[in-house]
Amino acid sequence: MNTLLIIDGENFKGKLKNVFEDSRKDKPVWHEYDFKGLFDRVLKGFKIDKMVFYFARIKEHEKSKIKSKQLIEEQRQLKTHLERQGFEVILNGRVRGQIEEGQNGKNILVFREKGVDVKIAVDIVSLSCDKKIKEIILCSSDSDLQPAIAEANKRNVVCVYLGFEIQPNKGISYTTNKTILIRNSEVLEFEHVKDKWKRSPIIKIYEALGAIADDRIEVLGNIAKVYSSSGNKFYTVTYDPLTQSIMANDNGSYWKGYLGYPAIAFLLKINVISFDVEALKFLKGIKWKDINQKFINNFDKTLEYVLTPRSLEERKILDDLTNKIDKELVRLDLSLLGKKVKPPTGY
Repeated sequence: MNTLLIIDGENFKGKLKNVFEDSRKDKPVWHEYDFKGLFDRVLKGFKIDKMVFYFARIKEHEKSKIKSKQLIEEQRQLKTHLERQGFEVILNGRVRGQIEEGQNGKNILVFREKGVDVKIAVDIVSLSCDKKIKEIILCSSDSDLQPAIAEANKRNVVCVYLGFEIQPNKGISYTTNKTILIRNSEVLEFEHVKDKWKRSPIIKIYEALGAIADDRIEVLGNIAKVYSSSGNKFYTVTYDPLTQSIMANDNGSYWKGYLGYPAIAFLLKINVISFDVEALKFLKGIKWKDINQKFINNFDKTLEYVLTPRSLEERKILDDLTNKIDKELVRLDLSLLGKKVKPPTGY
């Protein structure tokens, strides 16, 4: 593993909450916040192998059963949400209720997290000592982690501090090799998870490669025209690389909600996804529209028909290539760019 992103969960949520309060907005609903979108934005250019959130496990408290049950349910929802976004969630330590004196002099029950910082520190040091990591991105403003960072530095592990423009921790910034600060505007932008494209049927990757093979795509910046295999109409693709959002007005994108071949062809054409151009020769001159209609949009039958003339070796080349592109599309996790646009009419 080369790069690990470590997030101190409650510390991170506290910083996000401060940004929303300073902007006179209610705190976000945590199981709706787009954590992955935020990290993709602020850590653009980093290839992160693993992303881990650390939280303390919440237990029911005798003196406040209703409140503790509510907190347990909120943690369950957040854990599920984070795992769906591709994060690992580690629950270590405990959230304990304790009686403290409030501002008005009355005793109140306060929940405090214990043990998370110790677990993070142990993981940083052990991974560094075992030479299992080359770079750590630490999203925490807990000064108690500075000794662990120093130990990682001694073992030539690059440490990056990911903080916030409001009240960054100068001590951690000094101890680490690099500092990245999250802007308030970026925090607010990802209040809700954006609508995502469904996974594309594998045939749409073949069709996209066919469009490039037949030179049916015209690119102008972040906009493209992709002509259908009939040559009688074109689809429009628009792309925003900053938000990793894309829109196309083909039938699959509009009616089915998966990323259709025009958008995939665009991403391949502008090298967002790299591929072996030598394989294009196997997919030239195929009338995908006619074949799909012949088999009443049974994609399995269409693909078998298209691949029948190809040798076993050529099929393997195409199979390996399309599976590689499919994995890259899943990794990109693209969002919808604006509202859907109806497809053009005609053949």
